[in-house]
Amino acid sequence: MVEFIRERQSGDLRVDAENRQALVMLAGQPWRRDEELVLVHELMHLVLWQLDRLLDESVALAFPEPGQREFAGNRHLESLEEICERLARALVTAERGTAPVLNYEGLAEDSRDRVRREGE
Repeated sequence: MVEFIRERQSGDLRVDAENRQALVMLAGQPWRRDEELVLVHELMHLVLWQLDRLLDESVALAFPEPGQREFAGNRHLESLEEICERLARALVTAERGTAPVLNYEGLAEDSRDRVRREGE
């Protein structure tokens, strides 16, 4: 267990590609009772690690200006975090045998909004 500087951080992953090793770190405090979800989330980062590195390199090549590179890198990180969280929640939910509550109306509304924006 480790203590993170960032208050909201509950897990982190360090990868040593050369030696094909990874270290998953979990926060020691506060103990939030969601350790299983945090661990699976960090393992999703490991599964997607090569794709993550490729995207980092692509962002650096495509956006030579520091401001642009930071913006694109942040968008990449936000997307990666959302994907890892969704995959982790799906796997933990499936393992527990509980069905998620699906919000089809919310999805339909999002789709209508996207079509409206694209039409503008």
